[in-house]
Amino acid sequence: MTAAGAGASGTIPIPIVGTIAETGGVRNDEKHPNHSEAKMTRERIGSLLFLAAFLGACSGGEAPAMAEAGGDQATTTVQGEGPAIRAQAAALFKIVPAEPPKLPHNELTEEKVELGKMLYFEPRLSSSWLISCNTCHNLSLGG
Repeated sequence: MTAAGAGASGTIPIPIVGTIAETGGVRNDEKHPNHSEAKMTRERIGSLLFLAAFLGACSGGEAPAMAEAGGDQATTTVQGEGPAIRAQAAALFKIVPAEPPKLPHNELTEEKVELGKMLYFEPRLSSSWLISCNTCHNLSLGG
């Protein structure tokens, strides 16, 4: 069986496997279990090929050099740019204070802290009623 109107107008005929009514209510993968296994194998091979291509493309550049002979991940730098990047980062980023700044006419109270927590986790503040601040700024991942 092929799709209607195929052939004369220059289109390619498309084979139609059949409807559920034509197969007696049995899906093709239930009728022929090897079809689903072959599909899974093709998907796995495709995924592995994609992963291999991706990893091959990623490894095309030079690997970063270690700043120290036995250095760990924290001391990894790109050759020739380490000190300049660190100086620029030190100028842009400051140490986060342990305590929030004290405001003269707005004292920190337990009630304000509880209100802040309630608002931070409240999804009804979003237009969809599905997203809270914690959705993107997950505190368990560092906020």
